[in-house]
Amino acid sequence: MRHIYHPASVDPARPVDSFWLASAPPMAIEAAPLSGRASCDVALIGGGFTGLSAAYHLARDHGLDVRVLERAVPGWGASGRNGGFCCLGSSKLSHEGIAKRVGTEEANRFLRTQAEAIELVAKLTGEEGIDVQRTGDGELDMAHRTGTVGELEPRRALMKSVLGLDARLVRKEEMREQGCRMAGAEAALFTPIGFGLHPLR
Repeated sequence: MRHIYHPASVDPARPVDSFWLASAPPMAIEAAPLSGRASCDVALIGGGFTGLSAAYHLARDHGLDVRVLERAVPGWGASGRNGGFCCLGSSKLSHEGIAKRVGTEEANRFLRTQAEAIELVAKLTGEEGIDVQRTGDGELDMAHRTGTVGELEPRRALMKSVLGLDARLVRKEEMREQGCRMAGAEAALFTPIGFGLHPLR
């Protein structure tokens, strides 16, 4: 069988160093290995963001007895090794590409769902007192060439019409004043939603 990823990426016995792992505090709840028989309402396989989120909501919102089974430790895989971005954008296709494939309303609904997810993460980390070391108050979409600066305006209009957000164009000089010095970046669109976080916290 041919692996898509390097074997070390899926082998808990071969830990991969990361900043997140090195700077995360010990887990507050011991995750002891399962021994003997156990029963529950729902058993979830995998302790990444998806599994833990499902467990949290099933227990909190529906009062179910839930167990999460993880062969390593919670957040060991991709969830604990990502870039630490809680922001819009989670597909290879552009908004226009999605609209062409499934229709404008479905593409808009997908964008609104992303915005709702960002708000949910912010709400839950606040309610649960989880210090994710939140940084920033939005994101920059870069135009890496002069000829692509014009592509930012349709994106700005989309943010306003679908999400009601007032995104604004940021020119190279202002970007540099704010500490964003990227080679080739001519301008950017600042959208006031999203933030950085420490995924293993």
